[in-house]
Amino acid sequence: MSAGADRKAQLLDAVRAEPSPTRADVVRRERVWSLGASCLTALLFVLAGGMRVGSRPPMLVASSAGAWGGIAVVATVMALRRGRSMLGAPGSWLLAGTIAVPLLLAVAWFALPWVSLGAPATRGYSIDAACFAVTVALSAPLVLAFFVRRQDGDPLQPSVTGAALGAAAGAWGAVLIDLHCETVDPRHVVLGHLLPVVTLAFVGALIARSSLAIHAKRRDTEA
Repeated sequence: MSAGADRKAQLLDAVRAEPSPTRADVVRRERVWSLGASCLTALLFVLAGGMRVGSRPPMLVASSAGAWGGIAVVATVMALRRGRSMLGAPGSWLLAGTIAVPLLLAVAWFALPWVSLGAPATRGYSIDAACFAVTVALSAPLVLAFFVRRQDGDPLQPSVTGAALGAAAGAWGAVLIDLHCETVDPRHVVLGHLLPVVTLAFVGALIARSSLAIHAKRRDTEA
């Protein structure tokens, strides 16, 4: 037996000897990660200052949070749902959903009757950068939890799946920053609250090229 064939036999023996996790184990692990990410996100939100209404009308704060929260729920279901196939949703469906997330968030916010919507920005770009950083920080634990949910990989469309996961996590971060931030001028909302969603979609796509495609590479190697 050649060295290559012997090595392959050893790997196959190791795979057979390692017990496969049961469905209950997988579900339990996913719940632990989801709960941990949710708690960490909530802690970061509290440390950032929590919810602040300020001069904004409470009904408008509730309306924007409800609209953005609904979009975040739909984005999360689309990104994580596998449907009838273990390979997940079609790539075109995930791509369309990823593009739609920041667009729908923008439409939902700008459709609200903000009193000062047409007013020019009165603060520097530093406040935009601060909200951008906080939104990314709030979304980071959820990005990790979502990728754990898909850690078995995606051999067909890893980048698109990663982008959908990143956009979904970013949408939740946008919901929280909207509850916290009292600045309502359009430039700030776009740069500080919506741009992080687009950024996280790109980051998710880049991460997924290695993390979610790893199983496909292993199959090619074994073949």
